[in-house]
Amino acid sequence: ESNWYCPVEPDVLSQARFKSVFSAALRLGLSCVFHNARADLAVMYDSDPVDLSGQPIHDTLVLAYLAGDERGLGLKGLTRDLLGRDPIELDYKTMHLMPVETVAQYAAGGDTRNTYDLFSKLANRVIQREQWSVYLELEQPLVPIIASMEKYGQPLDMPVMLRLYREHVAIEYGLRRAIQEHYGHDPADDPETRALIKEQSGYDPGTVDQRILAMNPAGYIDLILEYRRHRTRRRNFIGSHIKAWVKAGRPADYRAYPSFSQAGTVEREREFRAAPRTGRLSSSHPNYQNQPLPIRWAFVAPWGWKFWSWDYSGLELRIAASVSQDPFMLEVLGSGGDLHEAFRADIERRTGKNVGRKTAKVGNFEQLYGGRAHKLRQILAQQRAFIDLPTAELIVESHEETFPVYHRHNREGIAQSGVRGYAETLEGRRRYIPDLASNDADLRGHAERAAGNMEIQGTAADIAKRAMILAARVCARFGGHLALQVHDELCGWVPEEADLERFEVEMREAMESIPLPGLRLKVEGGVGANWGVVH
Repeated sequence: ESNWYCPVEPDVLSQARFKSVFSAALRLGLSCVFHNARADLAVMYDSDPVDLSGQPIHDTLVLAYLAGDERGLGLKGLTRDLLGRDPIELDYKTMHLMPVETVAQYAAGGDTRNTYDLFSKLANRVIQREQWSVYLELEQPLVPIIASMEKYGQPLDMPVMLRLYREHVAIEYGLRRAIQEHYGHDPADDPETRALIKEQSGYDPGTVDQRILAMNPAGYIDLILEYRRHRTRRRNFIGSHIKAWVKAGRPADYRAYPSFSQAGTVEREREFRAAPRTGRLSSSHPNYQNQPLPIRWAFVAPWGWKFWSWDYSGLELRIAASVSQDPFMLEVLGSGGDLHEAFRADIERRTGKNVGRKTAKVGNFEQLYGGRAHKLRQILAQQRAFIDLPTAELIVESHEETFPVYHRHNREGIAQSGVRGYAETLEGRRRYIPDLASNDADLRGHAERAAGNMEIQGTAADIAKRAMILAARVCARFGGHLALQVHDELCGWVPEEADLERFEVEMREAMESIPLPGLRLKVEGGVGANWGVVH
């Protein structure tokens, strides 16, 4: 076995030739091992990486994530921990100035060799943890799909984004001036905001944390929260997109290029922090998971394409009903009913108190994961809906009485996880939780909540990932593209000249075809001009 280092001249032609050879080798179906393959494929593959779906491309970063390595997923750290080697360290910023022989030793004798040797070690660990099928069926097929998503980015309509920016500035200014003129304090200044609350409510909150402010039902707090909501949206979302656009030279055809975390996110140079253990895919630079609804009108398809989006309806509720086989849940959801309204009606039937659908909905989602009355009140307060503590306690107690089979299943699952040391999803994805055996009651309590959450949240993550694989296949048949995965929603583009009606039918059928015992999955969405239209 030999490792080779191929230096390439820093001109466009030489790099194109190297990419051509590299890409041809991958297309031949040669078995390859990378560390963070999606990043290499997005940059080095000369066509759409999704074309490589089904090829034997392995990724030691993904394997390390499935093996449960909590100490870090960076290649250097894994080399030290698993191979017992002291890896060669070079300064990436000055590497191009070093002799070819030095860099060759680093690349061929160091990182390349270590990646190759790590593969068998990590593969054995994943097999021992009985996660090999999760790797082969879910994680490995996603690598070229995510590389494709990162390579082609997401087009943004910057005139719409600039208009949204101006609108938010105007609303911010109006709210700020109104608060200043009426109450004599500036909501943009935290000490002034505290002074305003003390003056109006007779107490100093000590902080202007959003959760603390939200618990105050006074009308002037509504104004402060609305001001802050628009300020946050302008700064963290609209403003960040505009800054990136300006940095890119204000192109007329602008795209954002996010990084999707399948196994881990870069914490510092060449080091990774593990992705959530539920298996959820996240994104950064920008973070699409939190894009506010009004901003989605600026997310568009390229010229000559249409934007598509499908979102799983009530996914976590359906999973909860399926895994527990709670008869009331199955009956309501199976007949196309509204589980939140059913919960509200059951509370009223038993107690005579109508808490409203909105409150019942929040209570439903919170109680799936063992939420408590104080947390329920806090979440509702952030939505400017207020209930007293006895009502919150009533909702918590009522959920156990309305869905007893689900709660019994959840308790039994946590107990079983404590015996096994891990929780798992319907697909068999495991989350090992050492603190389930802790003598510290607080640590054990956190671990038990994590175990209780894993079955539903982890299964939702698995379904979303399997849906990405199926959606990519549908896109391939229609010349379309998968661009985004946001929580339980998939988005992308399809050519205008494609059979859009047939595309919608096949995409819906594919996403709803994923088996869920006792229930059928349901998606909502369609095709349109932008994300805001079809969401």
